[in-house]
Amino acid sequence: MSVNFRLSKSVKYIVCVYMLIVLVSLFLTVYSLWLTVVSQELVELPFCLESHCVKYFLDMTSSSFVFIYRGGLLATGIFTFISVALLMENYISNLGSQRISNNVSQYNHFSTYIHLLLERYDRIPVKSISSLRWYQSIYASPTQGKFEISDQYYKTIAEINNIILSSNLNYVEGGSYRFREHQNLLSNTLFEIGITLHTGPRTSFHEAERQVIDFINETHSMFISEGMDIVKLEIPKYK
Repeated sequence: MSVNFRLSKSVKYIVCVYMLIVLVSLFLTVYSLWLTVVSQELVELPFCLESHCVKYFLDMTSSSFVFIYRGGLLATGIFTFISVALLMENYISNLGSQRISNNVSQYNHFSTYIHLLLERYDRIPVKSISSLRWYQSIYASPTQGKFEISDQYYKTIAEINNIILSSNLNYVEGGSYRFREHQNLLSNTLFEIGITLHTGPRTSFHEAERQVIDFINETHSMFISEGMDIVKLEIPKYK
C-alpha cells in the first residue's frame, strides 16, 4: 500500500531551509579548506598517504570542517523535525479522510434503511422524509466521525412526547382534546428534524401520525443503541 505525503507550505519552506544549510555548510567547508591549503602551502608538499602525513594534513585543516559539522547537526535537527511533521500531517490527513468516509458510509446506511422501511407505510410519502436533515439532527458531530446523539435531538423528541402525552391525558380524562392545536404543534416539531406530517382531517391525520410514530421508533431501534428509552415515542391514545 503506497502512502502519499502532501507537503504543506510550511514544510516545503523548512525543506528549502534544510537544503540551503547543507549547501552553505558544504561551500564554507570547501572554501575554508582551499584557503588553508593555499595559505599553508600544503599543495607544495609531496604526495603522501603515510599516517604521519595524513595526521599532519588533518591537523592543519581540521578547523575547516567545523562548518560541515555544525551544519550537519543543524540539518539533522531540521530533518528530524520534518520527519515528525510529515508523519503528523499524514496522520491528520488520513484521520480526516477516515472520518469523512465513516460519515458518508453511515449516512448511506441510514438513508437506504429508511427508504426501505418506508415501503411498509402507505400513509408516509417518500418525499415527506428528508433523510439528510433527519440524519444531521440525530447526530451531534457526524462529520467528525462521532455518532453520539445530539442534545437538541433529545429535546426535540421530548417535545414530541410531551405533545402526545398532553393530548393523551386530555382525551383520557375529558374524552376530547384540542385536535387543531395538537396537529399543528406535532407537525411543526416533526418538521424540525426533517419529517413532514401534513395537517388534514382528524381520521386521516391520526392514521398518518401513528405510522410516522412507528416509523420513527423503528428507525431509532436501528440507529440509536444507547438512550433508546429516552427517544422512544409514546403511542397515541386519542382518536
